[in-house]
Amino acid sequence: MHIKHYLASAILCFVLASCTVPRATYSYGPSFPIENRYASWGGRIVTNQTVVDGYGNQLFEVYYPTELQGPYPIVVWGNGTGSLPPLYHELALHMASWGFVYIAPYDENVGNGRSILDAVEFLVDENSNPNSIFYTQINIGRVGAVGTSQGANGVINAHTNYPNGRLISTVVANALPTEEFIDIAGPRDTSRIRAPFVILSGTADELISPIDANLAAARRVPRGVPVMVAMSDGATHIEIEGDGGSFRGYLTAWMAYQLQGDAYAASAFAGANPEIVAHPFWRD
Repeated sequence: MHIKHYLASAILCFVLASCTVPRATYSYGPSFPIENRYASWGGRIVTNQTVVDGYGNQLFEVYYPTELQGPYPIVVWGNGTGSLPPLYHELALHMASWGFVYIAPYDENVGNGRSILDAVEFLVDENSNPNSIFYTQINIGRVGAVGTSQGANGVINAHTNYPNGRLISTVVANALPTEEFIDIAGPRDTSRIRAPFVILSGTADELISPIDANLAAARRVPRGVPVMVAMSDGATHIEIEGDGGSFRGYLTAWMAYQLQGDAYAASAFAGANPEIVAHPFWRD
């Protein structure tokens, strides 16, 4: 993708002394050390920049480790219906603190996946541009796509509906809408998924993203493709807004496992005794 773009001149840097506070009904603790570790701040200072076109229109928000010592994997985000990147600002900071370049499109309707894939292609182009700060700093072979609600459909479609969807190495659908909401979220076909696939939803999101519908979507994924469904106990449809809430720890761990080859993070999901299976705040 070739877009005439400019990085906004204002650069904001953030350092969090500790991780942000999750919802009152949920806490991270030492009994489940993998979730606790990845729910905590990753340690890097983070910068975020707005990518605008020649007319000043916002295209993408990018978060990345301030001291670029890459190459870093990409995490691309899909907004919920009517939402824009600032709604998920704290989660974006958190992900970048773990050594990802996080990018989100300024698009309130990402269901067809096009703007999500545009964001990935933008960073791929920047990686080969000698005039870009991201020159040689992006690991274009490691791309994680995560989205919520309409954005959950969007990341599936970004992976399955376009030739360059093969760039996406893993897909995470948060609060995946049922077929009843297809007019808003856009159609999807999980039988076309070819990358490790996770559905993360909440037990209090039963109207839009109930367990039965999530399991049905997962079962349509082709045999041999790794797939997981996990329900956060008490989480609602908007739980992930802000700092990621109860999804933050295992979402970060999944990306570290899939995109960074982190063996400790992997043990939350794989092996004889995956931590998430034993966790009392996670179901199904």
